[in-house]
Amino acid sequence: MNSIKARLNAFALGLCLSGSLLPAISQAQVSSETMADFTSVPIVSTESATPMVLIAASNDHQLFMKAYNDYTDLDKDGVAETTYKHSINYYGYFDRDKCYDYSGGMFTPASTTSDKYCSGNWSGNFLNWATMTRIDTVRKILFGGLRTTDSSSDTVLERAYLPNDAHSFAKYYNGSDINKLTPFSPPTADSDPKKNGLTICNTTVDPTNSKVSQDVTDPPLLRVATGNFSLWASNERWQCRWSGEKGASNSNDASKSDIDAYSSNPDSGTYGLGNKDYNVKVKVCVSGMLESNCKQYPNGNYKPIGLLQTYGDDGKVMFGMFAGSYSKNKSGGTLTKDISSMADEVDVSGDGHFKTAFPSGYVTDNKAWGIINAWSLYRIVGYKHSDGTYGTSGLNNNNCTWGINSFNNGQCMNWGNPFSEIYWNAIRYMAGESTSGTYRANDSSVIKALNTPQTWSCPLDGTNYCASLNIISFNASTISYDYDDLDGTSDGVGAIWSGSNSSDLTKPVGDGEGITGNKYFVGENGTDNNQLCTEKTVTSLGDVKGLCPEAPRLEGTYRLAGIAYKAHIADIRNSGPHELEDDQIVDTYAVTLAPSVPEINVPVPGSSGQTVKILPACRDDSVGGNCAIVDFKIVEPYTLVGSTATGKVYVNWEDSEQGGDFDQDMWGVLSYEVTPTTIKITTDTIAQSTPYKMGFGYIISGTTQDGFHAHSGINAFTRTDTGVTDCSGGCDTGDAATSNTFALSASGSGSGLLKDPL
Repeated sequence: MNSIKARLNAFALGLCLSGSLLPAISQAQVSSETMADFTSVPIVSTESATPMVLIAASNDHQLFMKAYNDYTDLDKDGVAETTYKHSINYYGYFDRDKCYDYSGGMFTPASTTSDKYCSGNWSGNFLNWATMTRIDTVRKILFGGLRTTDSSSDTVLERAYLPNDAHSFAKYYNGSDINKLTPFSPPTADSDPKKNGLTICNTTVDPTNSKVSQDVTDPPLLRVATGNFSLWASNERWQCRWSGEKGASNSNDASKSDIDAYSSNPDSGTYGLGNKDYNVKVKVCVSGMLESNCKQYPNGNYKPIGLLQTYGDDGKVMFGMFAGSYSKNKSGGTLTKDISSMADEVDVSGDGHFKTAFPSGYVTDNKAWGIINAWSLYRIVGYKHSDGTYGTSGLNNNNCTWGINSFNNGQCMNWGNPFSEIYWNAIRYMAGESTSGTYRANDSSVIKALNTPQTWSCPLDGTNYCASLNIISFNASTISYDYDDLDGTSDGVGAIWSGSNSSDLTKPVGDGEGITGNKYFVGENGTDNNQLCTEKTVTSLGDVKGLCPEAPRLEGTYRLAGIAYKAHIADIRNSGPHELEDDQIVDTYAVTLAPSVPEINVPVPGSSGQTVKILPACRDDSVGGNCAIVDFKIVEPYTLVGSTATGKVYVNWEDSEQGGDFDQDMWGVLSYEVTPTTIKITTDTIAQSTPYKMGFGYIISGTTQDGFHAHSGINAFTRTDTGVTDCSGGCDTGDAATSNTFALSASGSGSGLLKDPL
């Protein structure tokens, strides 16, 4: 049987789909957003039974980060894009070849453009770079985007809700072509660099300051100010607020940071441009101005579509979905829709609108349905606009307060991504197993209309046993807590493959990839379990926990790779009451977003490919845990002069690994100076807003003293580090910058990072 073959080209945010059953390497590739680009071959071939596709999707807070992070080399020219670059085609709800007016609370296409420039108007390409989040790009790829108006005559798409914490983000631009990308002409060459350019800050404001995030219905905003307010989203507690609203200073000191940005939030009356606040809503599929993904439905109406409609509207493929849940956020995998026709969700015979009523035969209290419904409802939950925290008191039971180094299911509901378990539950579904109590969740109590199943109904049986079975593993976040519910229970892998466990299934993948026996930065290897990103010898990929550099303490694994490989070579219905004729094997395709934590690769001058890796790292000794990175910027790019290269980055840390107020608790700068034989690292903490003892550190690889180092910090952070400058006497914000010089390793670039498990 011919299996489904599909490939999504990678966009600037780092999307990659791989047909490999081994861990896939994500390739960032910029391309246009035509539907032809989404597939390299037809997604279906001649089949004697309709192919079945399950989407296995993550659902945690990293979906709601900015799509374009301003430190990735998007076009692969060797230079990271630290701001908007006009030659790049940015993907999103806006059409790069259109100019937009703003009226009636939304953007409307006004004209087309052949060069992406728009004199006196908004450029669609620029708006995509400035406003899109990661989930917006996912929604567009899958079904055309989040519709807030979906009538027979009009369609309006809306950007995702963003709380006022560090999920909100600022985008600064100071190009000479600003007046061709926006309606504004701010100064670009003033002698005071802070006055140059413009800043766009993305957030959502609750005017009542009383709601929890899942109840906010106010539109998402882009706020526009003249000048460099690139740290507008780097405050204590509230981000992207005008100075008369909630918010505080970011405490920038340009003489130390080399960031020529204001240290306070802008006053809307003095610095606000145009409307000052703009709703991020856009009218699409307008007659005479159709986007490339607009489809005409039988009644003549045009609607924006994605992959689900392309292959589901006419029944070529049946789709279903498993996803991470809010109430079982550490025991992942709940059914969102049984594998069935997309006609359940889309009015395919009429005007193409999304159905909101449950289809015939579905009972709301024990059946889940709606891939589009679920993706449209997903959002940050439990954030309180009144105090800017995640359920530290009253209003909800999220109970995700500061300084916790662990949490339970139903707590810190936006955190936790047990992706191997999400994937495994999808395998169980296709294998004919029953709903698992381990993974069963009811998220309708968290977000209204996000119904979850009590029973399953996989349509694979004796009449269609030859249908190709496919899982698209769609991961947008750092994998965590995804091993403890895979083995040793009636729902574990041994229930289908007798005698197996997930760790043993994964070792052959590491062997085949050449990982076994080599050193990598991982949190745990089964023997050395210090939960820091330090080099460890991997004897079995199945024993690795703690992905680096993002989450060395959070027990994420590579076991999905082992389970996927086994499902591809072994019949999942080979015995018992669910046994079927022939072999039922599963093809797995991996889609992964680029990680939100940067890796700094510093080329060694005069070498042939030798690099030193620097990973931002932070330790919170007050709670016995690590920290969460909330922002990263390239202040000075890698610059080679003679035989010495230099560079500088800004790093912003939250004191808790999850929850609290997810804001700026400590930020500073890290600079490097590398020669053919040494590298000097200098760190300096510039601002803080927490009582916790935090180390502003890094992990280095490619030297004779690889590992974690911290010689700057706050609140008397203490660390003894033999042979180098350290914080043995206690480090504080007011300390002078400190440096360490490391000899480069004669063996080359040192230990590496394992690629994403997908």
